[in-house]
Amino acid sequence: MRRFSLSCLIAAFVLLFSSAHAGESISPPQIKQQGTTKVIVSWTTERPASSRVVYSGEGTGQFSTPPYDTRTTRHEMEIVNLFPQTNYQFIAESIDDQGN
Repeated sequence: MRRFSLSCLIAAFVLLFSSAHAGESISPPQIKQQGTTKVIVSWTTERPASSRVVYSGEGTGQFSTPPYDTRTTRHEMEIVNLFPQTNYQFIAESIDDQGN
């Protein structure tokens, strides 16, 4: 499984990421803020893989997007109903056919 972690303060934008598999060819995740309660997290992988984003905000608990099991190298997940002025951490996950 490939995982990236990044943080975003909704409406005040901070972006951090780290890779659990730093030697693999994966693009750093990007966050596009869409208003004050929605973001789009996107990334690419070297091989076709599934997509999912796990996220949590200060005092909000942990949530996940539904898994997108269609294998692709370009991943884009929309996350809605976020709280304005809240710091969120997003973990982008992709799993290829070999379980990486």
